[in-house]
Amino acid sequence: FYAPGRIAPVRVHHTCSQLDVLPSVTALANLPFTNSTMGKNLFANSDSAGNLHAAFIYDYNSREVGLVSDDYVLIYNLVTNNEDFRSALNDDPLKLTPEVSATKAYLKSLALGIYETSKYLLKNNHKN
Repeated sequence: FYAPGRIAPVRVHHTCSQLDVLPSVTALANLPFTNSTMGKNLFANSDSAGNLHAAFIYDYNSREVGLVSDDYVLIYNLVTNNEDFRSALNDDPLKLTPEVSATKAYLKSLALGIYETSKYLLKNNHKN
């Protein structure tokens, strides 16, 4: 975001998505806001240990969901159950060590959880 004289320049060095724009702009404008979106405020102090910086991706045509994190890309096909897991740094497939396999399972579970949560919110997150 660029607003000379209003906010200090900041470069975000972790993965984020367009879903994060609304909560971030609202925070910059210092407006009261109850976040009912899937995005997060990029300017909140979120660099604590264990906080995953990732963007959810969905391709309706190929029926694929996935996550792009600072280190990994996971794509999962909802129809064929095919998975693609690779490095986000150099696009190379990853050798499945126990640690990498655990990360892959976690990202797949998270991607499917976000997908199901999004479907639920679409049907049930109505304004009163």
